[in-house]
Amino acid sequence: MKILLFENEQLQFEGAFKFVNKLYFNDQLEIKILSDSQSGKPYADLAVYDLIFIDIELAPKSELDGFKLAVKLHEIGLSKKIVMLTGFSKVEDNLKELGLPLFPILQKPFSFAKLREIIQSFTP
Repeated sequence: MKILLFENEQLQFEGAFKFVNKLYFNDQLEIKILSDSQSGKPYADLAVYDLIFIDIELAPKSELDGFKLAVKLHEIGLSKKIVMLTGFSKVEDNLKELGLPLFPILQKPFSFAKLREIIQSFTP
């Protein structure tokens, strides 16, 4: 399974994803982390990923925040691969306002078990 994480706090979350990969998935996950939205261009190429985690707050060096990135990915048909990663509440309201589907949300701080659960829910 190929996983992409858009997260500006790369070092903080890289360890958590690697730990979950090793502990629960025998290092079988391929995980890539990008710290800004522009590093994912062209967005159509992201279709190779099975799961895309998007941090809501990609600032300050990202062209797009997580909501705007989710809109771009939704427009090219990648909605079923998206999980929103956030420390904020009311994410669901913002998604509705943008006309986006209610993506799964991984609330920060998250447990390793919750991260595993989300990943497993995308495993065929």
